[in-house]
Amino acid sequence: MRTVVLDPPPPELAALIERRHATGADLYDEIWDGDYHMVPGPHTRHANVQGQLLALLHEPATQAGLGVFGPFNLGEPGNFRVPDGGICRTAVDKVYAATADLVLEVLSPGDETYDKFGFYHAHHVAWILVAEPDSHRVRLFRRDDQGFEEVRDCPPLGIAASQLAEMIRWP
Repeated sequence: MRTVVLDPPPPELAALIERRHATGADLYDEIWDGDYHMVPGPHTRHANVQGQLLALLHEPATQAGLGVFGPFNLGEPGNFRVPDGGICRTAVDKVYAATADLVLEVLSPGDETYDKFGFYHAHHVAWILVAEPDSHRVRLFRRDDQGFEEVRDCPPLGIAASQLAEMIRWP
């Protein structure tokens, strides 16, 4: 379900957003060019796949000299996305990361995973890994000049999408 509230937002909406922020319920909320996207926390099925992928990617990323981390803010205040995880060659010790080598997205029903690709391209993300729990499939996309092209494997990590899909204990 989509809900659009035109400016100015009613005080009740501002209070809801403030309550989400105060309680930490806004962990996955995003701002797309000034538009607030209120995103609920993941279903346990989603979180299960997310956790497994972060664990599976840890060793190949470490061997490649890269760091692995969970959900983070990619972008800048007023325009950021929150992927389910990421891999980065440089230490990210700030609220907003400018880019990542790879972002991890776990597809949930009705989410905006594929709508984020243009933003990730503009922020120079090199790779996108999308896990699709309903189809038990992992898809890997490599950045090119036009956008992202689906590929079978990620040479920097030495791992194939199909290999990852086989290693996941799908819920």
